[in-house]
Amino acid sequence: MYRSQFETGISNGGLTARPGGDRERWERRLFGGAYLPELTAGRPVYGGLNLAGHVDGASPRFGSCYLVLRAEANRRATFSHGDSVTEPTVVGTADGLKEQVPGKLPADATIHMAAGNRVVVDIGEGRFAFYAHMQPGSVRVKVGDKVKTGQVLGLLGNSGNTDTPHLHFHVMDGPSPLVSNGLPYVFTGFTGQGRVTDEQPLWTGGAVTIDKDALAGPHKDQLPLADQLVSFP
Repeated sequence: MYRSQFETGISNGGLTARPGGDRERWERRLFGGAYLPELTAGRPVYGGLNLAGHVDGASPRFGSCYLVLRAEANRRATFSHGDSVTEPTVVGTADGLKEQVPGKLPADATIHMAAGNRVVVDIGEGRFAFYAHMQPGSVRVKVGDKVKTGQVLGLLGNSGNTDTPHLHFHVMDGPSPLVSNGLPYVFTGFTGQGRVTDEQPLWTGGAVTIDKDALAGPHKDQLPLADQLVSFP
């Protein structure tokens, strides 16, 4: 059974799931005040609306957000699908949603536009890869397309319910991000470059401190941990 941060009081990021906290204010706006500030049990798990009635919530658990920290890296950032022999097929896209102003969440966010410009890929065996927050006009695939390793799907952006340009990616058990559960996944390989010791400067435009020894070196068949800096081949 998965429980929300309001119940557990723990997080791999900021501890803002409390009355008056950033997480509580975000959910209050996104879900139209459906949950009282002091309510803990019965909230969406990881911010997902449980439209399908899953007993463990509608959580996109095992989802990750990947930030590009330097302008030169941002200019060359693209989306591509990892290794697969199943000829993954695009089953859903959205494009044309505007870019948001970095540094704050949009005031007009709704649950239906939360993911921004996006692509959903059927990777086989009941699994679907979800890429969110792409730049408007950058989605380069359409429903029915077969995609291959290394193919560009779109460009990293800041569309939807987001305050920082980044890629949100997770694997789920259905084609709809709103009614699917997240599934665990790993990358075949990446190199750890250290770990951010305090993420708060990221939200204010300051410089972060990096422990270059933490989680450093090659990693195989693993998922990067919170605040870990990584590079891919």
